[in-house]
Amino acid sequence: MKRHARLPLITLSLMACATLACATVTNLLSRPTATPAPASRTAVAPAGRFVIEGGPTLGTPREARLAAAEGAPELAELAAEDYTQEELNTVGDTLEYTIALTETQPVLWGYGWCATSRAILRDNLDKMVIEFFVNGAPVPAEQFNVSDYETDDWQCRSFLTVIDDWPSGTTVEIETRITFTEAINDGRFDFPAGEKRLVYRVTVK
Repeated sequence: MKRHARLPLITLSLMACATLACATVTNLLSRPTATPAPASRTAVAPAGRFVIEGGPTLGTPREARLAAAEGAPELAELAAEDYTQEELNTVGDTLEYTIALTETQPVLWGYGWCATSRAILRDNLDKMVIEFFVNGAPVPAEQFNVSDYETDDWQCRSFLTVIDDWPSGTTVEIETRITFTEAINDGRFDFPAGEKRLVYRVTVK
């Protein structure tokens, strides 16, 4: 698990999830989010799995925990691109990742945020809107496993899901979109109001 010094991109190698410096991802199930309702081309499977029509399937929170415990890779770990901490921490731009997968390979998708105290963390999250999309269709926060944890320096909240059943011979676009509705400080670093997008283009063999 590696932790970058400010904004988002989690490398999840441990069961709980990962740490991305001041910014990691979060499944904000503990508070309302502005994530829109699922598009008509998506459906929630009876077993709690989230099926994207013509696309992959997102597992349940429990399946995400199990996949992490079993060492499933995180999307960014499989990408050809390797961004610097400064690039990862810059608000107002888009980082694009290109990934090649086999059809059956399960992959973790996560994001989280950290701050130097629990109070600052809550305040930061109140000023952020975190949204998730697969092929342009919004994914509900309920698909993500929420985990609060701490390190020696940070108080964090992260959320994590697992993606599998990849459709062969296609390219799937996965996006994490973080909107900072106000300027914030995580206890060490300043982040201006603006938007950050992480776009993963996954080609399935």
